[in-house]
Amino acid sequence: MKKIAKVAASLCLSLVLLVACLPTMAVHAESSFVPRLTAPSSDNPYYFSDLNLYYRYGYGMPNCTAYAYGRVYEILGHEPSLSRWNAGKWWFDNINYGWYSYGSTPQVGAVVCWDRWDGDSGHVAVVEEVYNDGTILISESSWGGTMFRTRVMNADGSDYLNNYRFLGYIYAYSGTGGGSAESGVRPLLKVGSRGSYVTELQQELYELGYLNAAPDGAFGSITESAVRVFQKANSLVADGIVGSATWAKLFSDDVIGAANSGIGETETPDNNQSQPENSTPVTPENNETVIDPSSMPILRKGSIGSSVAIMQTLLNNKGYNAGAADGIFGSGTYSAVIAFQRAHSLSADGIVGYNTWSALAADNNTTAPEVSQPSDEPTTDSNASFDPASMPMLKKWSTGESVKLLQTTLNAKGYNAGTADGVFGGNTYNAVVAFQRDCGLSVDGIVGYNTWSALAK
Repeated sequence: MKKIAKVAASLCLSLVLLVACLPTMAVHAESSFVPRLTAPSSDNPYYFSDLNLYYRYGYGMPNCTAYAYGRVYEILGHEPSLSRWNAGKWWFDNINYGWYSYGSTPQVGAVVCWDRWDGDSGHVAVVEEVYNDGTILISESSWGGTMFRTRVMNADGSDYLNNYRFLGYIYAYSGTGGGSAESGVRPLLKVGSRGSYVTELQQELYELGYLNAAPDGAFGSITESAVRVFQKANSLVADGIVGSATWAKLFSDDVIGAANSGIGETETPDNNQSQPENSTPVTPENNETVIDPSSMPILRKGSIGSSVAIMQTLLNNKGYNAGAADGIFGSGTYSAVIAFQRAHSLSADGIVGYNTWSALAADNNTTAPEVSQPSDEPTTDSNASFDPASMPMLKKWSTGESVKLLQTTLNAKGYNAGTADGVFGGNTYNAVVAFQRDCGLSVDGIVGYNTWSALAK
């Protein structure tokens, strides 16, 4: 009977018939999730319009990436944060950019990923049903072949695409990766994560005094800095990543609250914060900051304190936009350090050691170099017009003239993206998020077709 039910599922029978035929089947789905068991119609905009990134750039269905992108878009109701490249890159891009949690346990709405052991070519599909016998139902399309089909497969990928490497599941739906808040199992969160779990994290940090900004469900540089301070105060590894240990401490009886005001947009630098040991005080004179490089500490992303404020001031004086000199080494400061190190032929690792301090201390009149403008890229005139359909998808750490155009346009509209330097850092990310929120767009910090269209108005 179970075998017959699997065949029925693969032949795309209706959900009503499927459930009626399988009274012993456990369907693990949230009440709002509706499995897709039939092909999308040709007028479905999630699959067959410029809403779909792959359709827009000429790689529409039949294509596994175009289908999976459209299916997740359909499930979420807003533009997903998924790779724009070949199927084999989806798994690794998600890990590198921190968009969604991921794992080896299937969930409805998750993207299941394979590659050919090369991190490039591969296959992606979407989980529609999870059964209690260790199998799942997926929906998929295939490049140059089948427009749509469903298939029952083992949850560990052992019986499908044997010439491919099974990688696992990207938990795009609801951003969950192994449970719910009610069950006490929460997903790993880091910069780029978003959704209800991020809101819950931000609310806890706010109530404990570590975050001085309204919860918005977007894990950006401010949230990351607050997490690091929380982790350090509670004797955790201060890496800015919220895993099981950080979640547990947030809700523990012995959690330590913040000693000072929280981190956020309204925060001002703590003028009473002590200087680092053996550090040289800041001496303002003709807009210059005097330091002894040999006495300055090593700084990296997540560092806080007056030494960070000194570094930020020096970077800003030299034309590298490190944001406000608030003593918090966040993403914006990191981008400025990288740009400075590259311009001065230093190791561009984002870590401020003796060589970087020495370069910062030398010739405070040095300014950032101009970013070259390739002839095939748009100009960055504040009045420049552009075709949203021709613009690339941009996200944090994107670089180039399209980023400069984005920054110039945001600045012209009153959203502070910082210097139009062609580097999509923390300041640009925060400006994009603010713009998307004000325009009623998906607040994910990713500049796709809808955001470009709003910017072009």
